Amino acid sequence: MGRIAREALFYNGCFAHVFTRAIEKRKIFEKAADFVFFKQKMIETKKEYRFKVFHFCLMQTHLLMFVEICDCEKFSQGMKALKKAYTHKYNIAHKRFGAVWRDRYKAKLIENEVYLNACGKYVENNPVEAGMVDRAIDWPHSSSRYYELGEEDLIVDPYDHIGMRSIEVIEG
Repeated sequence: MGRIAREALFYNGCFAHVFTRAIEKRKIFEKAADFVFFKQKMIETKKEYRFKVFHFCLMQTHLLMFVEICDCEKFSQGMKALKKAYTHKYNIAHKRFGAVWRDRYKAKLIENEVYLNACGKYVENNPVEAGMVDRAIDWPHSSSRYYELGEEDLIVDPYDHIGMRSIEVIEG
């Protein structure tokens, strides 16, 4: 049985939990410059393809996000462009060619407030659960520091523009 088309699951203006993984559980983000490059591309991509990021966590082997998909087609194009840009950079740096990402991004529709609240917490606590840090704010490549410490983060869109209440983030 083939996969269900994203257009059948998602709609313009919906919220989604999005994730994508590297091939072979490979650490594709190792150096600080890798994270910086990808985060800059995220900022450019979300502006160009018009989607909003409320929570994100960039791990060494994968990316997790809680987003608002303003336009389903543009979001898919944006994710493709983001992954392609990083693949190109990674392959040049490692003198290789071929896939870096395991497959297309995966996404789950956020249909209720319970999932909405749990999603932001889950995304930001990923490094804690992986045993990489003791507290979510100790991981510099997520939106946790934006919410907990008030640090500026151009990737994160504030909730206030859609009338949602801020989601509390669990501290490790």
